[in-house]
Amino acid sequence: FWWETDKIDLTHKIFIDTDSNPYDSVPFSVSGATSLTFSQPFESGVYYWGIEVGGKRATPLQFTVWAPTQVTLISPAPFQHVSEASPTFQWDSNNKELADQGELTYTLFIDDGDTSISIDAGGQLSHILSPADPWPSLLGGQYTWWIKTSGLDSVKSEVRTFTVDLSPP
Repeated sequence: FWWETDKIDLTHKIFIDTDSNPYDSVPFSVSGATSLTFSQPFESGVYYWGIEVGGKRATPLQFTVWAPTQVTLISPAPFQHVSEASPTFQWDSNNKELADQGELTYTLFIDDGDTSISIDAGGQLSHILSPADPWPSLLGGQYTWWIKTSGLDSVKSEVRTFTVDLSPP
């Protein structure tokens, strides 16, 4: 947390709480500085903070702490054999709200061992190959796939292997 002041010689009281009126919480006192750093992270959630100097209080400000993004691959499952050239790629994320707000996007990567392609999935949690993609469909063979996020948080999912088998049954 940082702030600007022309009263550096006065003690600044910093109030932080999950209540929209943080001034009911126990303050952190800061003297001779214009910032406050915490050694432990905050739990995920919505918080409010305010500052008091010389008995005057600023309007509280809201901030949100997000959990680190985790992406879970759903399908194709590990080592799954799929019988269609355009399988559905599906994943899940613990930070869907960030994606809904446009603050987090997903990129689907598919690799056939020789070539890797990437497809911008935006905030969606699934993708079916289409003519607009670098590979509109997959040939028979083994592939790996994974998701990488970008935006407020950048993580890479696990990498999964699957096989496309287009042989008639």
